[in-house]
Amino acid sequence: MARAEGFGRLCEARNDAAGEEGGIWGFMSSSSVARDMVAIVDKLDELRKKNLAASTADTVRNGVEDEGQRRIELRSAEDDTDADPTPRIQYWGFSYGSALGNYFASMFPGRIGRVILEAVEDVNDYHSASWHVALQDTQHVLDHFWDTCFRAREVCALYRPSDPDAAVIRNRVRRFINALEAEPAPYVSPETSTFVAVTKHDVLDAILRPLYQPQHDFPALARLLAEAIQGNMTLLYSSLNQAPTHKDSCSNNSADPPAYTWGPDAMTAIACGDGEPQDNLTAVEFADYVSDLQRHQNADFAFLEAQVRLGCSGWRIRPKYRFDGPWTTPRADARLVPGKPAAPILFVSSRYDPVTPLANAVAMSRDHPGSRVLVQENAGHGSLFSPGRCRENHIKRYFATGEMPPEGAACEPDCQPFQECPRMGGVGALAVGDEAGDIGGWRGPRAIIW
Repeated sequence: MARAEGFGRLCEARNDAAGEEGGIWGFMSSSSVARDMVAIVDKLDELRKKNLAASTADTVRNGVEDEGQRRIELRSAEDDTDADPTPRIQYWGFSYGSALGNYFASMFPGRIGRVILEAVEDVNDYHSASWHVALQDTQHVLDHFWDTCFRAREVCALYRPSDPDAAVIRNRVRRFINALEAEPAPYVSPETSTFVAVTKHDVLDAILRPLYQPQHDFPALARLLAEAIQGNMTLLYSSLNQAPTHKDSCSNNSADPPAYTWGPDAMTAIACGDGEPQDNLTAVEFADYVSDLQRHQNADFAFLEAQVRLGCSGWRIRPKYRFDGPWTTPRADARLVPGKPAAPILFVSSRYDPVTPLANAVAMSRDHPGSRVLVQENAGHGSLFSPGRCRENHIKRYFATGEMPPEGAACEPDCQPFQECPRMGGVGALAVGDEAGDIGGWRGPRAIIW
């Protein structure tokens, strides 16, 4: 809490030094970003119309019958008959992007074309800064790791031929973690000559991150744990979050800019500014909060979830504009009625998500009339990184026509962790769309936010 207080004071001093208007800190809010998104949509629409007019003039002047151009012109002519020609957005938001999308939808429902919110944040929990619901399904994802490892047999580095079931693998790792709690393991890096004490919490941190993308990361997690149990901490050490350095972050001396290292700073400013103030939180109240997370959410990973609220305990900068709800939209109307979405929101969730449980999607859907929840039976943070043709086809139809999946729709993934998955390389293609500025035929600008 002392470190959070120091960080908050530093940012507050720099904000004050920026003058009467303040610096960037007062504008680091989801509400401000949603307003920016409206301005972006309007500008893109203006540029699109100018380009269309110029292209049409060239086509007429040159007498060229271009099928692609004619198709765009026909689509534009149809757009001109809309009851409301206001530019609308096509949006696909993941994780925090789902909270931002909920802000945008609730603030500007008449600007919605088609919106997918995936790996869904509970926006009420987020806005209140209580952070009480994120870990409901984390244990299910971890159990999925033990189960798929056992089924994979020798493909999983943690498996031993004598293992009768997944519980034996789990207990082997648990004994290793408990031993580190009693006696942390020293590790000296041969490359950097630095040393650390590897603790129980280091291992839990290394375990949590692969739970986001099981299809991709479970095999590497199994190798990391298997080697650590044998006394080789190299992979575990390399996975630890190292303290970021801000040196030369804005340097123009290199053709290759340095990696962005300000993520934790931005997260604190945005989440704490969006949320209710936490600067009166006492150490005793925070300890009670952590204990509550351990009892009712997840005993292993509560310390990681609690870090978000801990960072807010020293943050006092309030955004200049802050939307406080309600988090809802009017019933959609495909005729493009002013003030109404063109299609209901589609919520997408994996069956078991380590930090945004399925229950969030269900709860958020209740507040948006006509919306649906599409589930894919995978574990992980959202479903995008677990290929599934069933889910992908529903998403394509929704973006192309606004058609919603059936109530209660659930899709199987194409692959399971520790199995070869040829389609893993193609998951990004769905997000890119068929044409620049046009996913599945919708004319509006698009945004894909993680």
